[in-house]
Amino acid sequence: MISLPSSLLDNPRNRVGYVLDKCQVCHGVAMLVDVASLYTMYQLEDNAQLLGATEWNMRDVRLSVGNGTDVTLFASINTGWDFFNRDDTIRIATPKWKRHLLNLMEHTLVQGIWTKEKLLERYHQVGPYELMSLAGEPIPVGFNHAKGEVTVAGGELFFPNIQGPDGMVHISNQLPLPISVTKTIYDIANDDPNYSTQILYIDSLRLSSDLRRLLPMTALYANNTVFDNVVTPLTDIAEKVLKNHMFAELLWCDTLIEMAGNGTVMSLNQRNWTISVENGFPCFTAENPIEGVGKACVSKCDILARNGIVHLMDYRLEYEVAETAPPGESGTLVGGGTFTGNNGGGGGGGNPNTPFVRPTGEDDSEVSFGTGKQSGAASASFGAASATTLLFLYAILS
Repeated sequence: MISLPSSLLDNPRNRVGYVLDKCQVCHGVAMLVDVASLYTMYQLEDNAQLLGATEWNMRDVRLSVGNGTDVTLFASINTGWDFFNRDDTIRIATPKWKRHLLNLMEHTLVQGIWTKEKLLERYHQVGPYELMSLAGEPIPVGFNHAKGEVTVAGGELFFPNIQGPDGMVHISNQLPLPISVTKTIYDIANDDPNYSTQILYIDSLRLSSDLRRLLPMTALYANNTVFDNVVTPLTDIAEKVLKNHMFAELLWCDTLIEMAGNGTVMSLNQRNWTISVENGFPCFTAENPIEGVGKACVSKCDILARNGIVHLMDYRLEYEVAETAPPGESGTLVGGGTFTGNNGGGGGGGNPNTPFVRPTGEDDSEVSFGTGKQSGAASASFGAASATTLLFLYAILS
């Protein structure tokens, strides 16, 4: 019988406080969470399960993550995991979603020893501040004035300063959440005005809910400037623009690079794209491209999102040469049924990166990637043009 050197067993589930084990040194910070989930009243089963799924060294996480020095782990009881449903928890523990899991658990760790007293002292010195997690994202540190307690990611540290040989554990009632589980492939682009053109296309077809829900997905977003003066018929927005940039699988950059010159990937519109490599990044070219169609290369890889991954692109994906309008016509309703990209200065409500503006208060048809059916009326206002109601059918993913 071996007694672990930790106050974690002051509240033992087995009412004894001893743990059977074959080794003398099993009390690293990750192992302490596992022990607590098994032998104390603290409900840490979710945290312990996913820590184990990382396949890190549970006795010394310094050997698996960080710079090799001590770490501080913010572990949450099960209520702090209520953001996840059962399917989320099962999915993220599978091999396909392993990178999301590692990112999530790295976001519960910070480099160095941060005792509760040190956290509180710094708050009194500088006010609200942030700790940088091992996932490279900030964890907010604040203060609950009603309770007079320091908070981390909004959670109370009700069992702090549990010491292990590789660092320290704080048990909290709130899990620090990284972007990989709070933002979807839609949200990633929606939060960045540089990609508002594709977002406006998505919003015009009422597809944002699908792109927040469907998984697994890989989304490619190109800067607004590559859509300057591009004329897109309303009936082609889904088929020739949006679905070119969506893939029903997790296509990591390293996977794409390995595929270069060997096979193709298929986008949601059943178009095949060959992969090449340029400056260390994968590039997409339409299979059997016609003259004038170029390639689009990834400029930033593997942005994790709750339902997939996002790659940022240096150009738009196309399998036929896009029609363009003269700069003077940018931002206007062209030909009774086209969206025209705005290269600046023209219409689009005064926003140089807005290809069109949909008037508020008017109903648009609802489109779903999942149903494969769409009909109805849509309304739009294009720069100087008055609001015009257009009746049309969208070709949507079957």
